[in-house]
Amino acid sequence: MEFKFTSREDLTCSMTPTGAPGPIYEWKTPFKLGRRTTTFTRDGVVCAEVIWATFKRSTIMLGDMPPTPLADFLAKWKWYKPCVRRTSAYADACASSRAFHMGGMKFTWVDKAFEPLHLKCGDAETGEHVATLESKALHKPELSVTERGMQLVHLDVIVVTGVVMLHKRRERQKAAASGGGG
Repeated sequence: MEFKFTSREDLTCSMTPTGAPGPIYEWKTPFKLGRRTTTFTRDGVVCAEVIWATFKRSTIMLGDMPPTPLADFLAKWKWYKPCVRRTSAYADACASSRAFHMGGMKFTWVDKAFEPLHLKCGDAETGEHVATLESKALHKPELSVTERGMQLVHLDVIVVTGVVMLHKRRERQKAAASGGGG
């Protein structure tokens, strides 16, 4: 299933299916000082919330799941163990990747510089491909989910975690552009 974002913004946008009919996702992050909340809806019904915190831990509420610290749910992939024998470029890519567990399975968003985000089931290197989130400069992001991916994990989880990963990637790019490193 293919989706196209309606805007280049990552925290206030909607995503509509291209081709075949499917759910319409929208997410909004009203501006306010302090904690901001991104509310995700699927066809007008709230399906998730992410509460972004500056000094405390951000939290995620996805479906029936209780509020969970975002860093615990979408944890950094333990790159230092499997990548220690790899090239440093691979280790750098793994450092930005994040994994979560659903239904007893591990899913990893692989975040390599200058490449689309890839969601894999199982190992980040050899795992089964589930989805791709492509975001090019001056273009609206596009999400592509495989048929098998739709069977493995709920589309809400793919959309919400994908948007969070895209937001984190853009924050890193902004920090690097302003000389803050990454």
